[in-house]
Amino acid sequence: MADAATWTFHPVTPDRWPDMAALFDGRGGPKPCWCMLWRRDLEGKRAPEKAPDRRAAMAGLALAGRQVGLLGYDGTTPVAWASIAPRALFDATLSPLPDQPGLWSLTCFFIRSDHRRQGGFAALLAAAETHARQSGASAIPWTPTAPVTASVALFPRSRRRALLPLPGPEPAGTSCARCSRQVTMPPETRLITARLLLRPVTPADRADLIALDADPQVMRYLNGGRPVPEAGLADADFLTPRGTEPEVLAALDHASGQFLGWFALFDDGVVDGLRSAELGYRLARSAWGQRFGREGAAAMLCHALGPLGFDRVRAQTMTVNAASRRVMEAVGMRHVATLFPVWQNPIPGADQGEVIYEIRRGDA
Repeated sequence: MADAATWTFHPVTPDRWPDMAALFDGRGGPKPCWCMLWRRDLEGKRAPEKAPDRRAAMAGLALAGRQVGLLGYDGTTPVAWASIAPRALFDATLSPLPDQPGLWSLTCFFIRSDHRRQGGFAALLAAAETHARQSGASAIPWTPTAPVTASVALFPRSRRRALLPLPGPEPAGTSCARCSRQVTMPPETRLITARLLLRPVTPADRADLIALDADPQVMRYLNGGRPVPEAGLADADFLTPRGTEPEVLAALDHASGQFLGWFALFDDGVVDGLRSAELGYRLARSAWGQRFGREGAAAMLCHALGPLGFDRVRAQTMTVNAASRRVMEAVGMRHVATLFPVWQNPIPGADQGEVIYEIRRGDA
């Protein structure tokens, strides 16, 4: 059994239908649905209810040469599957997403149980993105509709319902005029989840960013809720973006365009032989309690561990910041350390220290 780095990936074509059928019909395969729940058959009809009929409908699509997805192979053996195709080939009720040219949908993925925990998830998603991009995709929402479990997800403790792990341009590496930890997000970067649009901040976001940092409750675990100057804090140990930071993505409600906060990645270089990054985020109070944090964080982690090529992503918060810790745990990050920094001006709760969480490529 080889590591996922040696796997090969191929679009399903009529001659590969027997491989797809063997994978689905095998033990633990997705044979109850055959990934037809969000598709229409060759005649444009909604998916049938019974598994044998769904199998026949999928066979009809594959044998007719329709785009249905990608197979991953360990040697000549099919071991992985991603349901990815142009959005127009799925049912219109899939989910409310922007109507745009080049929109594809990633609705499901599966890795055979004896080939998990080898880095297959990241390899499969990266291959799916490459396949879609080469086929003309401009955005690739992933829209699972059942709670994600350890059998198929990078984030085993997550209960999320929809994410977009892999849209956007090819990684551009790191760049920094003022800080070596910046991860440059090209202006065309777009991460689209079920409810969020993540795109690079611009000077037009300045007022929203200032208002975010002006909320004492938002800043409670950063500076104790003290006012932040409109110009930001250049010497603080936390980020106060003002719209020119290449590592920061604004989080917008993609239905209304409302600014909800931001997410960011910082390049930590190579640590313990692993190319490492740090995840940061800050959300307005209007977005609290609605799972926007985990939705955006999961998309950022997928982007970091997939297209951007990081091996490990860490995040840090105060031990007493229970809400932020819940976000980290919900997206599969695990607690790896507790630190007790000495602060010049400690804020309430500082005596309980800071916690560090991490997730690594291949933690599926």
